[in-house]
Amino acid sequence: MPAGALVAFYSFNGCDRSDHTGLNEDIRMLGGVGCWCGIDQDGLLFSGSTDYALLDGPLSRYFSTSDLTVSFYLRVWPDQLFRQVIFSTYEPDRSPAGWEAIYDPVDGVVTFHLMQDSIRRMIPLEVPLDTGKWHHLTLVRDGAITKGYHNGRLIHQVRRCRNVDISNTSPLYIARPAGRAGPLRFPLKGMVDELRVYSIPLSDDEVLDLYNRHPVEEAQWDCYSAERPPGRSE
Repeated sequence: MPAGALVAFYSFNGCDRSDHTGLNEDIRMLGGVGCWCGIDQDGLLFSGSTDYALLDGPLSRYFSTSDLTVSFYLRVWPDQLFRQVIFSTYEPDRSPAGWEAIYDPVDGVVTFHLMQDSIRRMIPLEVPLDTGKWHHLTLVRDGAITKGYHNGRLIHQVRRCRNVDISNTSPLYIARPAGRAGPLRFPLKGMVDELRVYSIPLSDDEVLDLYNRHPVEEAQWDCYSAERPPGRSE
């Protein structure tokens, strides 16, 4: 990958809030965000209640018309019913533009939404999950094409004749909607780890190489096999 392409990297190890590239502000953790067994050391643990994380500052300029790649690991708990927000800059009461990643536990799908307004928007990009506990998900935006990957493999791509401007003034919310919660936008009950953002669209081979740094089958066994984090058996 070209030098300087990585514009944000949050490992969350030891509940570290800092960006390892040094380019962005520390993530703010609000409402009692937890730290537990991640894909590599620690990850952020969310209860699906009032806890969430918030990222503001220079990173927001890449959420516009620019090419980019967003890579992260997700862990979700079984027996859930409601759609949950993983990432969101979409505040419909303030702006029709933004983007979101939403997990649907009934269908077992993560859907990426990128919109400029009610008409200028990408077709929702759906990435089905398997039955594993950890999932590596990658969103790649390459001009008017948006691609979704699961565990290093290209799963789905959509194309639009014109690019979509997703820029707004909202920070990036993690584990809750940027705007008001609703029937289809609940807070996340699960974990997020190893968040990376690149200013370029990674190729298929580069996404696979990124995944192979921490393949889900090589996650720490004690963490991978544990059904529930301590104190969160509900």
